Amino acid sequence: MQAAHLSYLVLDSKQKNPLFRSPLPATAQHILDIGTGDGEWCRDVADAFPSTFVLGVDLSPPPDTWVPANCKFEGM
Repeated sequence: MQAAHLSYLVLDSKQKNPLFRSPLPATAQHILDIGTGDGEWCRDVADAFPSTFVLGVDLSPPPDTWVPANCKFEGM
């Protein structure tokens, strides 16, 4: 899964924001990732937007080896 995530980042590296295409207002306070999988995308988004809280939800939370302070994972 991490190889696919890295591939998309490389392929979209010329984009203004390679993590996603939808517009993000400067005042955004929360981002929700449903079906977070291994949580790699959530961690990257939390690093890119340190003033925004990122919540990743999946059937079971990924193993928390390292998580930014503004990122949290929850299981259903």
